[in-house]
Amino acid sequence: MKVEKTPQRSVTSLRIFLFILILASVIGMKSFLPLSKTIRMDNPTTAVNNPLDCTRSTTNVSYMEIQLDWEEMGWSDPDGEYHAGEYLYLIITTYHNNGSICQDENISVSITSSAYGWMTNWTGWRPQDPYVLELKDGIARIPEFVKYYKAGDVEINASLDQDPDIKAILDLKVNPAELVSVVSDPEICEVRVGSVVNINISGFDKFGNPVEILNEKWWVDGNINANGSQEMSEPGIFNSIEYFPGITRNGSIHVTASGTMGASVQLDIPVSVENIYDICWCRGKSSRQLSYIGTIWI
Repeated sequence: MKVEKTPQRSVTSLRIFLFILILASVIGMKSFLPLSKTIRMDNPTTAVNNPLDCTRSTTNVSYMEIQLDWEEMGWSDPDGEYHAGEYLYLIITTYHNNGSICQDENISVSITSSAYGWMTNWTGWRPQDPYVLELKDGIARIPEFVKYYKAGDVEINASLDQDPDIKAILDLKVNPAELVSVVSDPEICEVRVGSVVNINISGFDKFGNPVEILNEKWWVDGNINANGSQEMSEPGIFNSIEYFPGITRNGSIHVTASGTMGASVQLDIPVSVENIYDICWCRGKSSRQLSYIGTIWI
């Protein structure tokens, strides 16, 4: 029997044919699979109050704002005044370059502040150290961020952790708290008969910040006053009695002062009028020689 062998070339051709057939079938099946979508938002026109998705790239955040949450702070309008000792409530918002709010839960912001007299609920944290918070839907509300108790100008800085070049600054004026104390210069008056005393007063809040005094009401005990009544010739000017029988007569000068927040404080200044000495003593923050304008009675 004669057996003929299949030529090697025919086998190779068959293998190539089968490989092409399999490859063609695979390609044909892929043509029926859904293609992935690529969404481009080169020029989005979504309204400001309709957040966009910023998950594609951190460069989608063009800028951000840091503002006072004035409603949470109990203000009637955004132009309210911040006073020492009040908690500061903040709102941080991130935006696209078209002004629409950027929504992304992966965005975080670091906040620092000039440490110019502060108090905070967070033990171990200081305003000059970065405070990191996560933004939800492009917005972060920070209740009870910090209390400032020193009056003056404070700068609060926020920077995007994903792009530190994106920053926001809030310039805050810390106004004094309400008036709680008044001091006089001199604090105590020891004068001779017929003397004139000029008295200056200064107001302070509970943190020691100077408070502007807007209104003053002065009166004096009649037994030491030159005119015998409780009325003073001018606010802060005391004219002592020119004559009385005896050596010493004691009384007080009184003043009620009110500051910018309406609170009023009364101060009583002790006065001792001497009928035998040709000198006077004024103890307090400063001393001054007072003029003699009357007769010395011995």
